[in-house]
Amino acid sequence: MTKYPVIIPKGLTHLRSWLTGLITGLSLSFHATAGKPEALVLMAECPAHLSECVTMSLNLGSVDWEDYIEREIMLTPSYTLVSFPVRGTLANDNKTKRYHVAKAIFTQGLGCSDLDHVAVVGYSTEGDPILLTKKGEFTVKDIRLSIGCEQCLQLIDDNLNLIAEYTTPAWDLSLVDLEPKNLTWNQEGALFIQHHGNCLRWHKNNHFQQVDNTYCKPSPDLKPMHPSQMDEPPTLKLIVPQSPLQGLLQAGACT
Repeated sequence: MTKYPVIIPKGLTHLRSWLTGLITGLSLSFHATAGKPEALVLMAECPAHLSECVTMSLNLGSVDWEDYIEREIMLTPSYTLVSFPVRGTLANDNKTKRYHVAKAIFTQGLGCSDLDHVAVVGYSTEGDPILLTKKGEFTVKDIRLSIGCEQCLQLIDDNLNLIAEYTTPAWDLSLVDLEPKNLTWNQEGALFIQHHGNCLRWHKNNHFQQVDNTYCKPSPDLKPMHPSQMDEPPTLKLIVPQSPLQGLLQAGACT
């Protein structure tokens, strides 16, 4: 699939609300037949009242589109409703089950993100992403899906020793209204992200935690890893002043 930048027009609040209502109704209808997996509606955006949440890209991991997507319905010229199965655990249920997800995806210019965006509040103790749904928090336990850009940020010391690896919100951070300068870390390698005016500690095995904004300063200086940028995807070197660690960030526009 050819990658194109995804440019989402502003002022889509009412459209997104309408789509959410439509998806909820269609999801329930998908579940009307006995024996079908439970219906689940993923939230594409973080609620305004919830600061400890980040919008991240949702991609197919180990399966092809044709083998995984069960149904496609065009809602508008820009949005398509897709349905697909996901294994995971709801917060109020300790059992891992197979759920049936219906989700509207922005298909006009779709490329960098297979299934658009989801709202993420952190990771489980096992490192599984925790998504927001209409039924509450949902821990994904399905290798067929990939949330964010896995291992796309590596922290190294002066001797090039690997200190830590992190999943970033998206391969192209601009898709989720972020920039590389929104990422910073401390001397111990703890990662922080500046998101919608909030500073979040980016836990790998826990919920995201809001901390004082001073933890997100100063913003890192960006330098290209290679002047020719021949790598695929491109690699940026992030240098945070007064920190002994450097960051190698896989971050590039869709091409």
